[in-house]
Amino acid sequence: MVRADDFYVKDVELRFEAQSGKSATVSGTDPKNGQAIVTMPAGEVWSRTGLRRRGSQDAWQWVAVPPERASARIAGFRLTNPISAMTAFKSMELTAGNDGLIPDEASGLSQGVYKKAQ
Repeated sequence: MVRADDFYVKDVELRFEAQSGKSATVSGTDPKNGQAIVTMPAGEVWSRTGLRRRGSQDAWQWVAVPPERASARIAGFRLTNPISAMTAFKSMELTAGNDGLIPDEASGLSQGVYKKAQ
C-alpha cells in the first residue's frame, strides 16, 4: 500500500525483489486503496521493494523490507511529501463546487479543491 497523510497514492510502479533474486513488477497502485498485488512463489521472501512513477524511466527508489514483513510478504509505504506524488496533466476540467473548483478525475489531482487566494 502506498499512502500519503490523507489519500492513497496512484500511478506508482512497484518492483518486489526476493532474496533469491526473482522479481515481480506492478504497473500501478490502485487509486481506491493504494494497493499493489503481485504473484510470487510461496517460498520466496522479499528483500527489497522499488518505487517510481508509473511509466517513467526514473531510477528505482529501493527500500529494504523489514524481516517481519519480508516473510509475510506485506509492505506499506507512507509519503511524507504528498507533492511528490502528484503527476503532471495535459488538461484539467474544473467544476464549480460549494468550497471552490473541483478538478476532474482524469487530471490526477481529483483529491484537491482550488480556491481563490484571499
